[in-house]
Amino acid sequence: MSTRIQRHNRNLSVLLMAPAIIILLATQVIPSLAAFALSFFKYSLGKPMQFVGIENFRQIFSGSSAFWSSLVTTGAFTAFVVMGELGLGIAFSLLLARKFPLQRLWVSILVAPLAVSPVVGIIVWKYMLTPNTGMINYVISQFGLAPPNWFVTAGAAFVAIGVIDIWMSSPFVFSIVYPSILSIDPLLFEAASIDGASYAQQARFVTIPLIMPAIITTAVFRIIFALRLFAPVWLFAQGGPAGATRVLSIYLYEQAFSYRLLGLGSAVAWVLLVITLLVSQPQMAAMRRLLTKDGVR
Repeated sequence: MSTRIQRHNRNLSVLLMAPAIIILLATQVIPSLAAFALSFFKYSLGKPMQFVGIENFRQIFSGSSAFWSSLVTTGAFTAFVVMGELGLGIAFSLLLARKFPLQRLWVSILVAPLAVSPVVGIIVWKYMLTPNTGMINYVISQFGLAPPNWFVTAGAAFVAIGVIDIWMSSPFVFSIVYPSILSIDPLLFEAASIDGASYAQQARFVTIPLIMPAIITTAVFRIIFALRLFAPVWLFAQGGPAGATRVLSIYLYEQAFSYRLLGLGSAVAWVLLVITLLVSQPQMAAMRRLLTKDGVR
């Protein structure tokens, strides 16, 4: 009887998971495999496909400096935005985990960017950074400083796009880390307080170690999303000025849709996937070590 019940539960589980599996196969696995196959062909819209083997990959790595400059820019963007998002998200989580006036209001304000459409948010930021009429440049000028041209200067465009992404994504970090802090047993903080630990010491020796799985998980997600950053870069400067903010996703878009080299674009997509997997491995290894240390298998 128990075997029959187990078989029934297993079949029911498979049946309930089937729609999600079918959608995943249709939207992720099959297109990815098709792109992998296409990466071995020279193919443009309206022209016959021509098998070229690994020529597309050779062209990516040795045919142009655009790929390597895009790779360096992607790494710089990823480091800048992930460090900013984790820093702000964790700092605000530690701050608002204490008793604070209007605490719920401040929490609502911090997570508000999650409710804003990314496209709308980026366009609003563009208006605020407009050289002559933007609010941000006006505020800078009130301090007697010369505001930069955010759309022409390479460094200014890099910083502006990074700040926009940090504004959009740090609430994601906050929404994961903040509940993790609230779930910690208050008795641990009481014991640390009785031992004379300050709030900073409690955060360093009690809070941070206990929420480290949440921090690592969030870091993995943010690194993956940052490596394929597209919307802020494209909507703000389209990879400009002069390619200074061209990241790998923009390079992929240009090859596949601007130049209509779909085979080369598919190869770039798979290179970006492999880079993402390699970069995320140290965080995944750290997570496994942490769970093993805590006795979780």
